[in-house]
This record gives sequence, C-alpha cells and structure tokens, in this order.
Amino acid sequence: MGVRFISLAEGVDSYLNPDSVNSIIVPITNVMNDQYCYQTSKKNRQVFDYKRRNGQYIGSFAPYGYIKDPKDKHQLIMDTNAAEIVKRVYSMLLQDLSIALYLNEHGIPSPTAYRRVKSYKVHQIEAVPEEEWVRVPDTHEAIITRSQSGKNIYYACSTYKNRSRTACSKHSIKHNRLEVAVLFAIQYQVNTAVSYSALTRNIPRW
Repeated sequence: MGVRFISLAEGVDSYLNPDSVNSIIVPITNVMNDQYCYQTSKKNRQVFDYKRRNGQYIGSFAPYGYIKDPKDKHQLIMDTNAAEIVKRVYSMLLQDLSIALYLNEHGIPSPTAYRRVKSYKVHQIEAVPEEEWVRVPDTHEAIITRSQSGKNIYYACSTYKNRSRTACSKHSIKHNRLEVAVLFAIQYQVNTAVSYSALTRNIPRW
C-alpha cells in the first residue's frame, strides 16, 4: 500500500524491519492507546458537564452581545457596543421593522465579522433533546430583561408576513391594547345580548 509504519517507543519500522510489525506488542499497544483515548475523552466530557451544571460558560466564543470576563473565562460580561445592537434589533422586531435593511444601511457587521475570528475546522451541529438541556438561570447580566420581554409583546399581521406584502398592509398591535379591544368587544356583545333579551320580554305575545 506504500505506507511505512514507525513506532519509536516499540522500535517498530515496517521498512527497515518488516517482521517487527508482526510483533505481539503492536496490537497490545494499540488496544492500550485506544483505551487511554477513551478514558481521556470520558473525563473531559465529565468536566464539561460539571462546569455546565455549575453555570460556567464553556463555549469557545461568547455569544453576540457578550465577552468573556478577562478574570474568569467561564463567566460572561456584557459587551456594551454589541449589546446596544441587540437592544435595537429587539426593539425593531417588536415594531415589525426591517432589521436586515437597517443593519446593512448602517454598516453594522455580522456577529462573525464583529468577532473577527475565522474557523477552518469542520463542525457538525447535533440537536440535543430539550429534556437534556442544562439551564442555570441568572449566570450573567441580561441584555433584554424578563420584564422587558414580558411587557413588549406585539402581534403582527400574518397575512402580510406569510402570504404577500401586497395582500395586506404592514401593521401590528401591542398585547395590552389588543387585550383591551377584545374585552371591550366581548362586553359590547354581552350588553347587546342582555338588551335584546330585555326588548323581547316587552314584546306583547298574541
């Protein structure tokens, strides 16, 4: 096959001494090396799992809007510049505005370009079932707080978003305004029904 096998520790060289490859030490060493690699990988996974469950960040890069704390690489702190972009994008999302157009017009780089780090490795993303997710709340400061995300709920026109921009206009309504409008409509219908019942009772019966 044109392959030369050399093992310095065992003194094996398939070119200088072809018979050395048939030594019993070769398969035994291979098994031991495989077992060592397996144990090392298992211990690494255990360490990562322990760090995750203790709320330590183990990612290679901080998510957009954060940076790793210089004093503790397993802790995230807010990146003020990127965090402002995140807040702006969130605000535009609530208003159903064109986020991509805004970012392009203002020359705001993508998260990858902002990080200015290129990876030439091949990565395979594997979906993890939700029941296996590790959640540790409040490990770092939130860019969008829970109170902000809870209060700012908008409903956008699904016809405009899903069918065609010519089928309907671009509009949205805030959750609390929609709630008031629905409650008013229900009360109006109830009052109408009550008034109609009272009216029918006053109609003479023949």
